[in-house]
Amino acid sequence: MNKKTIITSAVIAGGLLLNLSATSVFAENLGGVNSETKEVRCTRITSKVNDLYTKLTTNESIGKRHQSVIDRLNEIITKVEDKGLGSEKLKADLTSLTEKMNAWQSAYSSLKTKVSATKDLACGDSDGAYKASVTEMKAQREVLNSANTDFWNFVKATVKPDIASLRDQFKSTK
Repeated sequence: MNKKTIITSAVIAGGLLLNLSATSVFAENLGGVNSETKEVRCTRITSKVNDLYTKLTTNESIGKRHQSVIDRLNEIITKVEDKGLGSEKLKADLTSLTEKMNAWQSAYSSLKTKVSATKDLACGDSDGAYKASVTEMKAQREVLNSANTDFWNFVKATVKPDIASLRDQFKSTK
């Protein structure tokens, strides 16, 4: 072998050894994720969980918007009955709206419980329990958002048109 071939072989072999040693170091440091990345992720996620917990426990007005709509609908039903118009549609709407609000409150309470449980776990040291808890919390948040959307869509699509038809009916009787 000539000198050029020996040097080339040595460089290639050295590169392979360096690549293999770097791969083994990389594999040793990762248990799927290296410790620095895990720490950054845990800090970020824990911060978001704590913020959500604080928001859910200190903000008392979260459910008051739903209740104020129901209270207002009760007032409208009373006025409609005083004017001698039929309020059966609005009473049925009130029942449905109350059920939707109760579904939202149930989802809200469940989310609060799941966030509290997640907050009590230690990120990174719980053998997957933290990740499972965060996943459950996210799913419950979607349920809560869906219940909220159902409530407001019902108000827009059903309650408001029923009130408008009663208003038109009242104007035509004048």
